[in-house]
Amino acid sequence: MYKNILKKISALKLCADANSQGGITSLITIIVILSISALVVGSFSLSAANNISSQKNTLKSFGSYYASESGLEDAVLRIRKGLALPQPTPQPIGDSSVTVNISSIGSSTKTATAVSAYGDIYRSTQTTTILTDGKTGFNYGAQVGEGGLIMRNGSMISPGNVFSNGPIAGSPNKPLIAGDVLVAGNNSIQSIIVSGNATAHSFDNCTIVQKRTNVTGGTVNDCPAGSTSTITSPLDPMPLPVDDGLLSAWKNRAQLGGTINGDVILSDIQSYGPKKINGNLTIGNSSIITLNGTVWVTGNVTILNNATIKLNASYGTKSDVLMADGRFITSPGIVLQGSGNPSSFLMILSLSNSQDEDNPAIEIKNNLIGAIIYAANGLVVINNGVMVKEITAYKLLMKENALLSYSTGLANVQFNMGSSAGWSISGWQEIP
Repeated sequence: MYKNILKKISALKLCADANSQGGITSLITIIVILSISALVVGSFSLSAANNISSQKNTLKSFGSYYASESGLEDAVLRIRKGLALPQPTPQPIGDSSVTVNISSIGSSTKTATAVSAYGDIYRSTQTTTILTDGKTGFNYGAQVGEGGLIMRNGSMISPGNVFSNGPIAGSPNKPLIAGDVLVAGNNSIQSIIVSGNATAHSFDNCTIVQKRTNVTGGTVNDCPAGSTSTITSPLDPMPLPVDDGLLSAWKNRAQLGGTINGDVILSDIQSYGPKKINGNLTIGNSSIITLNGTVWVTGNVTILNNATIKLNASYGTKSDVLMADGRFITSPGIVLQGSGNPSSFLMILSLSNSQDEDNPAIEIKNNLIGAIIYAANGLVVINNGVMVKEITAYKLLMKENALLSYSTGLANVQFNMGSSAGWSISGWQEIP
């Protein structure tokens, strides 16, 4: 009997133990499930929060971008209409703050940049506009690039100011520049008389009638002056007045008259242009050529003895260009002139990079009263006894007794651009 009771008690213990283990297992299972559920819910909540934040930032980014575009469009409209340009200070557009900066490159290109801030989201856009109305200024008797200016015995610039990105060197008898002289960078003025003011890094064996200004650290050797001053850093180089925008516009104008493939010879009395010539151009002896439009030559231009090239009288006060990718080779007795109006000029423009004195980009052998000489990449040589109005070149050599006499009318030259006048957009993009 006692044995049966003990067996029952043992059986009850086993059941109790089994029930206890099952309860613990169930509890653990529930805890695991709840933990996983919490993680899943938390993950979904975090994802939803990130998604909402991302969408808000996307909306801010779009808002900032379109505000930047609006600021840029306003700036371009102002440029095109000749209105007052926006100040480079933040201006509200919607919920964004937009700052517009406009910088000029050369005489006919402006770059506008608009930076928009919407909270901590920034977007920037930029455009380049090109002026194709043909207005440009030649503000110096001679403006030269890094190649500098060389003046030999008896040569003179009078009247006329000079700006050079390179050195200016004269000869022992000190040629005269009857105006002001500005030299950029760590370059010097040597063996020159300047009747006005002069600024350069250093001076050597020269005379400055008015004020001489040198850069701290530069040297002054045997160079008396009316007065002196010092600046702490050199002048910045100045870009030449004709930029890529005007060059492209002129090339387009020339091509309106068609393209000739092969060399062209013009002789006797005739009118010509606009025209692009894929080859060389020769102007014959004693010929009289009247230009009716821009002419672009991909080779060299040779102008023979006593030839005349002039603009049609219909140009009035406007000017035009005979341009060549190659060299201009001229002979004595030639005449280059505008329309006959004192404000009209014919510009001969070479894109050649030749700096060989015997084969320069442009060589002038006689007086060119109504011409502008331009060779941004190469050497211009003015020969003995020649008089010209204005020279712009990478490098300029004035031989014995050459005279450059600047005309004030060159400060605001209007080239004929026809129906293509106005500001055009050459690029529009988002920038970092």
